[in-house]
Amino acid sequence: MLKVYSNRTIRFKDVVYSLTTGLDHRQASITWDPETITFVTLEGEIIAEFDWPAPGTKHLGLRSSRRSF
Repeated sequence: MLKVYSNRTIRFKDVVYSLTTGLDHRQASITWDPETITFVTLEGEIIAEFDWPAPGTKHLGLRSSRRSF
């Protein structure tokens, strides 16, 4: 479990991801495979799904996501 910060971001593998509103100070689960990274609430609701970022990427917003809910 990872904490969603007050500015709606979460850090995973040295990349900061900006997520949707209403998640600040909550916890999220992350699942990943060789192609995608998926952020999920503890209730099982998918928040966003991203392609793996290119090496050197430090920040990704929702506009960079494959899907957001």
